[in-house]
Amino acid sequence: MIPARDRIVPPASARALADRLPNATRADVAMGHIGMVVGAAAPRRAWSTLIDWLTENLETAPA
Repeated sequence: MIPARDRIVPPASARALADRLPNATRADVAMGHIGMVVGAAAPRRAWSTLIDWLTENLETAPA
């Protein structure tokens, strides 16, 4: 997840890393670093995206 307004990990740095990781799934969210976890919109914007990804990938993970 790449937050749009992140001063801790600049979005350009996070995008560059994601672009270089094989099989990376990237989700861009219009939030900040801390807001993704504790912000009022976090459940709707960030948590649901993460839950969907975990559900999808845990179901297809090898045993």
